[in-house]
Amino acid sequence: MKTLINLSFIAISCLLFSQAWAQKETNNVNSFFNNAPARFELSTKNLENLMALTPGNTSIITLDNNFSQKGTVLSNTMKYENLQSVLIKFEALDNTLLQVSKITLADHSYKYVGRIMNNNAADAYELISEKSEKYAFKKVEMKNVLQDCSYQ
Repeated sequence: MKTLINLSFIAISCLLFSQAWAQKETNNVNSFFNNAPARFELSTKNLENLMALTPGNTSIITLDNNFSQKGTVLSNTMKYENLQSVLIKFEALDNTLLQVSKITLADHSYKYVGRIMNNNAADAYELISEKSEKYAFKKVEMKNVLQDCSYQ
């Protein structure tokens, strides 16, 4: 009988402990780009230069006066005949990633989309189109960029 009581006590303790563990907050991310501007402009020429980079190469990536960093090109792929994507990692910025895609539209014009993100950050940059030939990276909250996949 004592064995049954001890096993019951252990089982109940495990259940209570697992509930307390599941409720623990694990998402302690900070704003990574606090000291960076809220937005910075760049031209299609800057974006075209990114599309010409070769995977494996390390070079200085200059998007504008506010952003110039040494980065390694992880990939530059042509997914479809109308979609090319480049991925660059900045080791000095805690492995922050720059991803830019070039989309060829039906009228043979181009549209660019992209992000600058870090897994450990609460903020990021999203590439937005302002005018023809002008784009800008605008600071956004990561929770607005990525969907929450946690199960509750």
